[in-house]
Amino acid sequence: ELKKLLLEKHLGELEKVMQTKLGQFDQAVDAAQLDPGAVSMLAEQLNDVLDVRNQLVSDLKYNILRVTKAHEDMMRTLEEKFDEFGIPFDSSI
Repeated sequence: ELKKLLLEKHLGELEKVMQTKLGQFDQAVDAAQLDPGAVSMLAEQLNDVLDVRNQLVSDLKYNILRVTKAHEDMMRTLEEKFDEFGIPFDSSI
């Protein structure tokens, strides 16, 4: 419950920061007299790129977890085999 409250508070703070940044962005677009249609198109393309990169990061994190588990399983099996044959096991290998 406490974790949920902390996450909600953090989310609220991030939303305020995002609104501030969007306001600053809009002011910069107005000051530069940029075409709103072109800006909108660029923003969409940027969002697409960020979505792809976020998915890539997510996939890489999953792969790290998968490889870490495989390594831990292999080390556990190796230790069991060493114990089975009476060989001292050094976990730093």
